[in-house]
Amino acid sequence: MPVILGAPIDRYAKKVPELAEIWLSPEGVGKFRYIHRVEVANAHVQAKQGLISNAAAKAVARSNYDPDEIIRRGGHDINAFIDICRESMPPEHRGAFHRGLTSFDVQDTGFALMYRESADLMLNELVILAVGLQQLAGKHKETLMMGRTHGIHAKPITFAFKVLNWQDFVLRARERLIWARDAISVGKLSGAVGVYTLPPEIEKEVCRQLGLRPAKISTQILPRDLHADFFHALTTAASACENIANDIRNYQRTDLWEMAEPFPAGMKGSSAMPHKRNPEKCEQIVGIARLVRNDMGVIYENIVTGHERTLEQSSPERLCHPEMVVLTGYLVHSLSEIILGLEVFPDRMLANMNRTGGAIYSESVKVLLQDKGIDPELVYRAIQEAAFKAMAGEGDLKSNLLANPEIGPNLTPGDLDAVMDPWLEVVHRDEIYARFGL
Repeated sequence: MPVILGAPIDRYAKKVPELAEIWLSPEGVGKFRYIHRVEVANAHVQAKQGLISNAAAKAVARSNYDPDEIIRRGGHDINAFIDICRESMPPEHRGAFHRGLTSFDVQDTGFALMYRESADLMLNELVILAVGLQQLAGKHKETLMMGRTHGIHAKPITFAFKVLNWQDFVLRARERLIWARDAISVGKLSGAVGVYTLPPEIEKEVCRQLGLRPAKISTQILPRDLHADFFHALTTAASACENIANDIRNYQRTDLWEMAEPFPAGMKGSSAMPHKRNPEKCEQIVGIARLVRNDMGVIYENIVTGHERTLEQSSPERLCHPEMVVLTGYLVHSLSEIILGLEVFPDRMLANMNRTGGAIYSESVKVLLQDKGIDPELVYRAIQEAAFKAMAGEGDLKSNLLANPEIGPNLTPGDLDAVMDPWLEVVHRDEIYARFGL
């Protein structure tokens, strides 16, 4: 059983069983479902071209293999696959199987089928997540909260605004994956160094039947920058999940407590401290996303190959590809579950927003005073002093400014009340919401 993060990978794969079925068969033999499709298409096209008999093509289509036998034979797994399939065929037709091909003709073309199918499943998962975020935003269009920069109170926002930023990250990741799905839908049957044993027309027709494009040019393998495009799209999707999960876990801190991931009845946080409600799922997403990004470094290294093919990219691909696909699927699916059950505490958001004695309206007051013709540097320093006092518990921004001998005479309580309004800070919210259909 493959192991990831010190635990059986099925702990994560059970969330995305369809992706697991593609990638997580023992010893990676699941890929031969796709490789066999390439072999069958190749035989079918060669029969149409008169290169082999129809009977031979049918024998290739009926050939079969035992995954356990591939594992038992060991060594070069594609050679074992070819031998086992040929042994299942009538002797007179065995030469038709894998005719004119090299191992990576069928492996790389089979990989393209796996990537494309995986992309379709992942795109569906991303849609589910995006819809969940849209629904969450719709519930909180009028929920005020504190916008923070550098972790410091900045200006009021709405929670819907926050969620739509999350959603847009997810939608951008999805757009990248749509593009990458097309980019990776490439096959090759160009032989051992890319100059063709079979006529190029065979490659073109086999790829057409499989829903792929023939590579414009290749060596023994497809260029690995194509793989990098696909896995980069997965990595940005994983990073989108991490960004959202990291936000949620920070808002779940005791001193903020503005939202919290689901906490089922009977669940425990700390083994020592019963009061703890830890953001376990969000922290797990953050940790696993780091692993996906780390694997991406290996994918970038694999772009460089020597001459017409060397072998150093093969072994890390066997580890990184399944890990990245399955774990990214797990991240997206798990985050969808968190968003569906997310607890939001609007009263706490409002209380936190009011903690600084009105200091969060400093920019609006600054504009007000500058529009009165007061020196901008004097305005900035006076407001800064008044705000710092308010945040230290000495009065509030309004009273401190009115008491300032240089600034106070230019202000009335009504002037300040008119601009120190959180809803004025989000006055354009409906225009932003409309961009997302809210």
